Formats: sequence, C-alpha cells, structure tokens
Amino acid sequence: MSGVGLQMDTPGGNVVGIAGTKPNKGPAMITTFKVSLLLILLAGCGTSAVSTGATSGPADTKADAVASPPDVALATDAPTRSPACGKFDDGVYGQKHPWSGFVQDGKTYTCNECRGGYPGDQGTWRLIDFATENPSTSLGDFRETLTFDGNTWHDHLAGDDLGKQVDATVDGWFWCADTSELTSGNAVFIADSVKPEGAFGWQSGMVFSGDIKSNGANLRALGLFTGFEGGKHDEWLYCRVGSTISGVPCSDPFQK
Repeated sequence: MSGVGLQMDTPGGNVVGIAGTKPNKGPAMITTFKVSLLLILLAGCGTSAVSTGATSGPADTKADAVASPPDVALATDAPTRSPACGKFDDGVYGQKHPWSGFVQDGKTYTCNECRGGYPGDQGTWRLIDFATENPSTSLGDFRETLTFDGNTWHDHLAGDDLGKQVDATVDGWFWCADTSELTSGNAVFIADSVKPEGAFGWQSGMVFSGDIKSNGANLRALGLFTGFEGGKHDEWLYCRVGSTISGVPCSDPFQK
C-alpha cells in the first residue's frame, strides 16, 4: 500500500524510492537491467556535497515476481582491462566481492574504480526524512537500514507491503564504473539475494545505477537514475547509525 525506502514497483523492477517517499508525479522508472541500493552510489566512486530536497506522497508497491534481467552477467573469464580505464582503488575495507568484469546488454565492462568498496561509506545507514533531515521525523511504520561492508551491501526493510507487514532483506555488491566505458560514471549495484523474494517489489538479479552525495561524515543522499547511462534522477537521505544529527541520535530502528 504505502511506504518509503528502497522499494521496487511493477513487474520489470522499476524503482519506487530508496530512502524517502515517492514523488506524487510517479515512480522513478528504473528498469531491472538499466538501473536502479543502497544502495548506493559514489558518482565516479567519489562523493560530493549533498543537495537537499523534499519528497512527497506515499509509495505504492507491488511484490509481483520479476524475472532476472537478460544479458546481464559476470564475465566468464576476467577480461583484459581497457587501457582507457583510469586509476582504481584496490584497498580492502570489508568484504570484497571479486572483480572479473561485467557484461550488460552484450557489452563487457572492464573498469572498476572501487574494487574494495568506498571507505567513506562503510557502516550502517538509516533512512530519514529528506525535508527535515531529522531522525526523529516519523516515517510511519516503515523502517530501513542500509549497510556497506567493503564492496557489498545489505538492505533491511520493514513495513506495510500490499496490506501486509513484511520484514525483508536484500543483499548484493557494487562496482564503480569508469567514464571511458560508462559515460555517466555511476556506480552499478547488483542484487544477489532477496528474502522473501518479491518483497517490496524486489527480485534477485536486479541491476541498477546510482550515486551518493555526502554532507559531512554522517549524512548521505542516495540517488537513482532512470537508465544505465543516467537520465531522470531522484534522491533520498540516510544518516550514519550511531551519529548525532542536529542534536538527535541516529539510532538503529531495528534495535529496541
């Protein structure tokens, strides 16, 4: 029925919202293999100043099963890295999903600027209201945390989904594109596991692009795009669990 956070809408895996409510004019139409966690992130695998903006209207969700997108896969053999690729960070900041290239719509991507994830975004983040930037502002019965561990992510969502109270998790990993191969330079997120499958419209196998903007160490605006190469952009806001935002603790909503 209604909710906020990282939710998918309609068969095909279109994004409804990732940390906030869906604009009244409609969902961010991000298809399964052209989009959008978490996610997620890191324009050019970096961060920039956050721009604030209000969100409005509840997000209608569907939990219909969505087929895994075609022509999207890990390369079977590690491809030769393109000489056009820029510098990359091979540091270890937590779990490290191996990089062996990525294939989407028949194109092989060889560049990955953040092979171990992005150090500034490690840890757990809680969805908060974008308009007030205040952790105490009510989001109704919806709760969400997004955790980055190295180049892997874990999204925990709970609330009303089609009239039922649902507690769900989505797990995956991400890589950071190079502008020589992906003009937008967005990060690319892959959802490997959804429990229960179909919750909030999520389906294993979804792929999406996005970025994240920072406002200091403890606020992140997560953006999603309507296409693999950019397009319409919507943002939502998270605070770092354990921090204090304008005098208000950013606590884990799943812990009593």
